[in-house]
This record gives sequence, structure tokens and C-alpha cells, in this order.
Amino acid sequence: MKNKLLIIGIITLVIIIIGFFIYNNYINIPSSEDKIVVKQSKGAGMLSIECANKSYVTETSDYIIEGTIENVESKWNPENNFIFTYSDFKIEKYIKGNPFEEETIQIITDGGCVGDICQNSEDGPTMSPGKKRLYIVIINGGYNIHGCGGVVDIMDEPEVPPTEQPTDIGGGQAPSVVCISDLDCPSGKICVNGDCTLP
Repeated sequence: MKNKLLIIGIITLVIIIIGFFIYNNYINIPSSEDKIVVKQSKGAGMLSIECANKSYVTETSDYIIEGTIENVESKWNPENNFIFTYSDFKIEKYIKGNPFEEETIQIITDGGCVGDICQNSEDGPTMSPGKKRLYIVIINGGYNIHGCGGVVDIMDEPEVPPTEQPTDIGGGQAPSVVCISDLDCPSGKICVNGDCTLP
């Protein structure tokens, strides 16, 4: 019985030590000093029901930015035991949030491939060049990718709408409220192809 408790204690201690090193390596990510850095957020605390609601993601983001990922490079950390991917994001449009002074920011995500060795991150986005929309939250003063899929291809997602569009001054009917889901629509209406309409 004492041997079993000793083995369990040793295994627990080893797990804690491994967790500490993984956490420490994540916190001490080497980065570029001349760019704003946006790190991968750990989405484990997010509820799937929250993440399914695009309004929630839009409302809880501090920044929504569109642009182009131009350079993607994966590198080992200084200890050579974890791979991070560094992506340069050229900002083209701010949908939400005050503009940064810099035109290019750096996104750092867990995992990637260096040579023939690849490491994957369970909750992280896979970065690739192209047009993207970033949903960014500020956590403890740092910029982080939103935990509910904060990097999306612009082609895969409708434009983030304003809450309402202006009335037609020419006397015609006012355009519908633009929406992503039924939750964006006034009571009694549903979201169909980006417009709030009667069912």
C-alpha cells in the first residue's frame, strides 16, 4: 500500500514538473521587439455554446482586424523543446478597436513544423498566408487571439456588420438590420443570408 502511494506521489510530481516547464515555455516565448505581438489564447475556458454564437465572439473581442498574413515561419524555442509559429499580419482594416501605430503585427501560435518535426496545438489556429480576420482580446495587458476561433479566412465568413444600416433618404424602405445569427435580429425576425427578415 505504501509503495502504491509512493508511486502515485512520484507520478503526480513528474506531471506537475512537466506542466511547469510547458507553462514556462509558453510564457517565455521569444518575440520580435519591433512589432506588437498577439499570442495564442487558450480556449479551454470557453463554452462551446458561447463559441457557436458569432455575436458573442464579436461583442467580447477588443479588436476585430482584417488584413493579410504575409510571412509564416516556425521556429524552436531557445530550449529546443517546443515549436512556435510566427506570422506577420499586415493590417488593412479595423472593424473594432483603436488602430495601432504599427501597420504590421506579429501573431505567435503554438506548434508548427521545423524540418521533418511537427508539433500540433489542440486549441490553436493553423496559420497560412492569405486574407484573414482576427478577433483579439486583451488579457492581463497582452493581446491574445480570441479563444473561440479568433483567426478566420475572410472568404469563409461574412463581413462583420454594423448593428443597423441607415435609412434610405430617398423615401424607400429602410434596409434590413444586417446579421450573422438570429441573435443579431430584433424580436420576431430571423437572420437569412445576412439580413434580418420576418420568418
